[in-house]
Amino acid sequence: MPDGWEVAFSLDLFWPGDAGDDSDGDSLTNLQEYLNGTNPRTDDTDDDGLTDPGELNLGTDPSSNDTDGDGYIDGWEVAHGCDPLVIDQFCPAKPFLYLVIAASVIGALVLLLIGAEYICDGSFFS
Repeated sequence: MPDGWEVAFSLDLFWPGDAGDDSDGDSLTNLQEYLNGTNPRTDDTDDDGLTDPGELNLGTDPSSNDTDGDGYIDGWEVAHGCDPLVIDQFCPAKPFLYLVIAASVIGALVLLLIGAEYICDGSFFS
């Protein structure tokens, strides 16, 4: 592990054995934390509610709290049965944002779900 990284996380520059230590008790050694770009002093580097080893097992990015960039934190998606790796997956737990774009006898409404559009013409969604 580079000296600068050890200094940044208050590890011992002069003791090579700290590479095998697990400073935050998350089951990843300090060397594994370095190789994965995670913080050896906390078990949840990105503070998304999923532990670093849990994210590595899921395939999410332990240094980004929203791996797929859909605006929902990875831990929230997992807790609600959504896939944190799929940006435009329909997930019933994700809230809809309603926005009226036109008014007429029938009316028009666009329902915006992160990454997807749905148009309601009064009879069905398309």
